[in-house]
Parts: sequence; structure tokens; C-alpha cells
Amino acid sequence: MVFKKKKKHPQVADPQEVRVIFSRLIDNARSLEFKLGSNGLRARLMDDDEESIFVEFSGEDREKYEIRAGQSVGMSFYYEGKEYYGSLTVMGAGKLEGKEALRFVYPLGLNINDDFGLTELNLAPRPELLYTSMFNDFCEGRLVNIGPVGADITSEMTGKIGQYLMVDKETTLGFELEPGFKISAAGRVLYINNVGEELIGVKFTNLDAETEKRLAEWIAEKQAFKKNGDRAFLKDRGVGKKPVKRQVERAGNKAPILAYDYKTVLHQGEPWILVLARDEEILQRIGKVLQRKYGVLISKGRYTNVQKIIDYYRPCLILVYETLDTISGFDLAKTISSENDGAIPLAMLGNEEDVEAKRERARSFKAVNYLPVEPFHPLGFFKKIEEMMKVIFMKMKVTQRAAAKKAAEEEAKARAGEGTAPPDTAESDPNGASSDRETDRTPETVDSSS
Repeated sequence: MVFKKKKKHPQVADPQEVRVIFSRLIDNARSLEFKLGSNGLRARLMDDDEESIFVEFSGEDREKYEIRAGQSVGMSFYYEGKEYYGSLTVMGAGKLEGKEALRFVYPLGLNINDDFGLTELNLAPRPELLYTSMFNDFCEGRLVNIGPVGADITSEMTGKIGQYLMVDKETTLGFELEPGFKISAAGRVLYINNVGEELIGVKFTNLDAETEKRLAEWIAEKQAFKKNGDRAFLKDRGVGKKPVKRQVERAGNKAPILAYDYKTVLHQGEPWILVLARDEEILQRIGKVLQRKYGVLISKGRYTNVQKIIDYYRPCLILVYETLDTISGFDLAKTISSENDGAIPLAMLGNEEDVEAKRERARSFKAVNYLPVEPFHPLGFFKKIEEMMKVIFMKMKVTQRAAAKKAAEEEAKARAGEGTAPPDTAESDPNGASSDRETDRTPETVDSSS
């Protein structure tokens, strides 16, 4: 970050809001960054229940960092354009879905690493905007967060923003929040934040009173709508019920070691889209379009590398160019689809020759589409990706609801047959004792004396 601390960091003290945040992180296979002494460790969130959170954590790392029941561990994560941090208390350890895991007490609150309190609402999708550089050139970007007094924006000039904007310099923003509600405002850059993604914080300096009032009312309305949506989300997800096991197990605490390849992360963000092509120019061109809204992973397409990237990052969509270094893109995509049981949607990319024949070939192994990208039309391509992502998220939601309903029905049926209350998940005392009623999904407790 390129700024000095200005004020106390805001807190999330509402338990329901905390649960919404962690539930969405879990449903999107996100990870936490743990602070262990002078070291950091990235670990995937696996599941939760009414009282606890389950995090994939190897026994080797547990012993290495001497993690015991009752211990408090610092952690952080990136969510909706901001960095959150806090601590989790260890309840126990064992296995979940065949993976070694730690069980933590559900936290009651979180802190937001926000030194200025400039913004209040995260925007999805992110509206397009124009801003002026130090040289009065018009540049393209996206509006990420907004508040009554300022905004967080991203720039198309990712990684080069220092050449266009600087802290304490003036800029002008122009964007449309909804049809008929456009804002054009001068502002001053308060910070350039590189945690999670490159965000530029701009404080408005010339909003008139009428626009300020309308903006504040608009934000309040959207916040109320979001809270209603969060309540519905928790209800649909089934808070308090026995958690539904994830259909796909995702492995890996440490970043994968790859054979010779491009740097995997082209652009930080969530959810991830993985693009496979041998030509770096194609990857950069596609990545620049996708990074408006998504995290972008890239690879030349070597199968062993691709499988490691999938296992570690769990992208929600994979785009495969039709020709790779040593293998046909179609053959690689077919193998990926088979190995992952079609759990991760794929789409093929290529030139405009024989589009329909290639599309049929792609669909023969359940790829969702074939998209011509040579010649490349950025707006049309991004629109196609958005259409696919809407369907992907819709199917994910339907699957989660169906799984939750089935689990609830099976639990009710079992309870009726046995004439008893449903078993509780295992509890662990600070000394590591485990309840006799422990189920196969609850990690066994760490022995604090070991």
C-alpha cells in the first residue's frame, strides 16, 4: 500500500454478516492466508457448520507450526474488493472428505484493512468508467467499491498505474451507476492498494449537495437489498443443518511447482478462469479482457502443469486454445473433462475456420462452446464469457440447493427411523478430548499434549 494509516480499521461485528462472508468464500473454494510466526501459509476453506469452519491443513504443516487445540491463529483473505483479517481458534484436527483438516471456532467478528473508510458498497457487476491520468489522457477502468465520499477503481493499465496516477494527484471520474444516474466528479487519489488486486482510492472533491444526497440514498437502498439477499442466501444454504459435502475435492496448501511454463497468475481476482494457449500474445489479449471482472490464470497447456493448477486454484471455467505445443487442444480438453468428471466447465478457442464442425467436436466431450478468437473482438468475446458464467453460477446454485434438500430429507428420514434427535458434530475441549458421538465428517481432535 502506498499511504499512511489514517484511522481505526472498520469491523464486521454482525455474526450473520460474518457467516455470509465465510459461506460465500467456501462456496467459491477460496483460501485463507494464515500468519504463523514469521511465515505465511495459504489454506483452502472446505466447509462449515453452525459452530465451526473446516480448513484443509496437512498434518506435516500442523506439526511444523506446532498448532494445537485452543490456539488462536491469525488469518486474512480478500473479499469484495477489500482485505479482511482476524483470528481463528483451533478446535481440533482430523480428516474431511479424505483430506487432512483443521476445525476452527466460527469467528464472531472480522476487521477490514481500510485506513480511509472511503467506500461502503461493493459493486457487481463492476460498472465501466473513464478517468483522467496525470497527463489529462482519458483511461478506461472499472468501479469496484463506492461510498458517499469516494470510490475504489481498477484500471486497464494493471501493473503500470504508477505511470498514470499518483497518490495526492488529481483525477476526474465518469461512470453510470444505473440508467439515468451518471456521475462525473473530480477527485484526489488517496491510495494505491496492491492487496488482492490493484485498487485506486479516489476521494470526491466537487460533488454537489444534490448528487451527494442521491448517491447516499442509492447506496443505502442497495445495502438494504444486499442484506435481504444475504438472508435468503443463508436460508437457501441451510444454516444450522448438517453441511453438505462438496462434490469436488480440492487439494493443495502450497502453490504448485510447475515444469517450464508461463507465470500462472496473470491477474489476481475471484472467481478464477484458466486460459490455455501456447502463444503468449493470445493469452495476454484474452487476459486483458477477462481481468475486468475475473481472476486470470494462464498456461502453455502441458497436462501435468494444468492438473496441478486446477487442483490448487479450482477455476470455475477453463478456456483451451485448439492448438497447443505438443498436443491438440481438443484432446487436452477431452482429457481434462474426463479426469474431472465434467465438474469444471470448458470452452474451446480458435480461429474462424469450420466453426460449426469444431463446435460439434467440442460438445462431444461436453465442452460448453467453441469461441473464435482470431480475429479477436474483445466486446463480443467478453459478452460470450459473461453468458457462460451466468449459466455456470445458476447451475452451481441449483446443485447446492438440491444437495442441501436431499441431505435434509435423508437426515429427517434417518431421525424418524431411529426415533432420536440428529447426532451433533464432535466437540473438542482445549485438551483435545473428542466426543463419542463424533461423525465421519468431523475432524478428530488434536491432542494438545503432543
